[in-house]
Amino acid sequence: MKLPDLSGKTVAVIGGAPGATVPPADYVIAASSGICVAPTADMLVMIDGKVPPHCPGTDADFTGLRVVGVPVERADALYIPLQYEVANGVHFRNNGISAIRIAADCGAKRIVLSGFDPASYDSFNAEFGYAGLTAAALPALIAELSGRGITVEFYTPPAAPKRGKSWT
Repeated sequence: MKLPDLSGKTVAVIGGAPGATVPPADYVIAASSGICVAPTADMLVMIDGKVPPHCPGTDADFTGLRVVGVPVERADALYIPLQYEVANGVHFRNNGISAIRIAADCGAKRIVLSGFDPASYDSFNAEFGYAGLTAAALPALIAELSGRGITVEFYTPPAAPKRGKSWT
């Protein structure tokens, strides 16, 4: 098992925030609970190797590449020592940010994010010491990747067409 060559490709990275959808892309990476929205993703990034309990059945049915950030006892997972981010003086890891870094390191030219809401994530995880960390680290990562010529953008699904009155 090895990471794919995504040179020049558009990669969608799917997080677990409400409203996540899978945008058009050459390759799809689900970041942990993003697997609920993208069960047929090409890659699943789970730092601890555990699929969130609110995504029943997705672990057994997933056939793509699993990437983990800690050694786990599963033969179907590729262990990569994922980078720690630094925000507000704290070193931490995050599934979504790790998935974005993997896409960039594999050569993606454009990364499209769906299901990312750092402020809500940080608020929900404040009791674990994550208050404000992802909200600070994500813009810093986007700026870093922009400096490397990689476009990172948030996906907004197209609006549903308005139905007008039809006169016949």
